[in-house]
Amino acid sequence: MKILRISLWSLLGLVAAGLVSVFVLSRWLAYRAIPDYNATVVLDGLEGEVEVLRDSFGIPHIYAQDEQDLYFVTGYVMAQDRLWQMDL
Repeated sequence: MKILRISLWSLLGLVAAGLVSVFVLSRWLAYRAIPDYNATVVLDGLEGEVEVLRDSFGIPHIYAQDEQDLYFVTGYVMAQDRLWQMDL
């Protein structure tokens, strides 16, 4: 009877440790996928300066001097916002 009680407590401890590990891993993956919107990023291939401003809802507003740069940064911003989907 004592061996059964020890086995059950050990199993309960393993399950609790597994749940805590899954929670910590999921929080880490979720936090890692959030981009830093305040960072200055230098991209190769841009002809001029491009500015990305985000409003209070997180919607990007892109200001570029060249149409090609506008399209390039639009793709970069889309990939930056959707990286969490690729991680999952």
